[in-house]
Amino acid sequence: MIKGSLPKQDEKDDEYSVVQINSINADGTIALDDLLTAKNIFSNQQKLKVGDVLVVITGATIGKIAFWNYEGDYFLGGDIVKFQTSSLSDNAFVYHFLRCSLMQTEIKRNITGATNGHLAPEDISHLPIPVPPHDKQKEIAEHITGIRQQAQQLKDKTNELLKKASEEIEKILLG
Repeated sequence: MIKGSLPKQDEKDDEYSVVQINSINADGTIALDDLLTAKNIFSNQQKLKVGDVLVVITGATIGKIAFWNYEGDYFLGGDIVKFQTSSLSDNAFVYHFLRCSLMQTEIKRNITGATNGHLAPEDISHLPIPVPPHDKQKEIAEHITGIRQQAQQLKDKTNELLKKASEEIEKILLG
């Protein structure tokens, strides 16, 4: 488990892109369009690598999970931990498994602190994760990824149709 760093005010606005809690969307995607930038205060271990699983460990969105699938120089911000699994597990499988409702409930059980919830990195590393054969893990991860891509396509298509319908109504009303 590698914990991220939060740049101080005088360390911000420089050349290094930082993924923060607000960069991780509820659906597990990562918004790269409005990242914080900072001076190089990061260790080499805090550089994000393809296949990293990210877990928010503090704040209102504690337990959000993301999968890093981008090339480039990006670094892990504060209140997030990242890890890669052993050779026995597929990172994408573990990402999808941690996002399921059963594991989200388990993550919530490990939260400490009454005012500002917190998960210790050790809490994440001790979560029970099944280890089916590696090829089955890949199959499951690919299947779930496909379903999520289809759902996103449907969402995009719905938004497109709503926009067209709105434009048509506007033409009728103004027309």
